[in-house]
This record gives sequence, C-alpha cells and structure tokens, in this order.
Amino acid sequence: MDATLASFLEPVGENPDDHPRCRFTARYHWLKEQLALPELQPGACPGFEYWANLPAAQGISLVFVSAFLDNPASLYGHLLIKFHTTVSHFDHFLFSPTLNFGAVSDPEDGAIEYAVRGVFGGYDGVFSDERFYNFNHI
Repeated sequence: MDATLASFLEPVGENPDDHPRCRFTARYHWLKEQLALPELQPGACPGFEYWANLPAAQGISLVFVSAFLDNPASLYGHLLIKFHTTVSHFDHFLFSPTLNFGAVSDPEDGAIEYAVRGVFGGYDGVFSDERFYNFNHI
C-alpha cells in the first residue's frame, strides 16, 4: 500500500499514460476518496480517456453471449460488459466497446490437459477490450 501511494504522488513524466494514476485509474480515484489524498496536479490520461470515452458514455450493459454446448470452454456461456456511447464512429451497436475477462489457454494443450487446467485454474485470466462484433457472430 505504501508503494502504491508513493507511486501516485510521483510527478508525471513524458508519457502520462505510463504514470500509475493512469495505469490504475479506478484504484487511484477510490484511494483518493477513502484516504483524502492531497489534491494533485490534474493529470490527463489520454490513452484511458480515448478508450473509455467517458464524455459520450450513456450506459453499460451486462451481456450474456450464448452458451455453446459442443465446446467445453463455452458450455456456460460468456459474460461481458458493453458500453453504450454517442460517438459517431460507434453509431452501430456492433461497434460498441466491450470489456471481457477470460482465460488464455495454450493451443498446444490436449483435451485432457485443457480440461484439467480449465477446471482447476491452470490458465491466466486477462481482460480484453474489443468491439462487440467480435462476440456477435456465428
């Protein structure tokens, strides 16, 4: 915790997106609220702002992408968060940004290793941000 707080108080370098306040935006804002951190110079996070597009945000949806019974990885389906926005290049709902969390499996794994590692947490989980059309196809 001490290292996290110290990193938030460091000056912003040449690339603001590399600063911990930009890399861990939610953590920074939560800690700032909980611990009454001193007011810091306003730091823009251009990468996060472009990705989140907060001024144009209208809402979010939790989407269940259908289950596929023939594939063990998809047996229970997939959940993702879909962001609704008014930005012109996102006019069609298929271009809406999404946030997904899933396992990164090794394509070299055989069926048994895949099943065992999948059931017992042998794969790393990662967040991915993609457009909704990546999840809305047959």
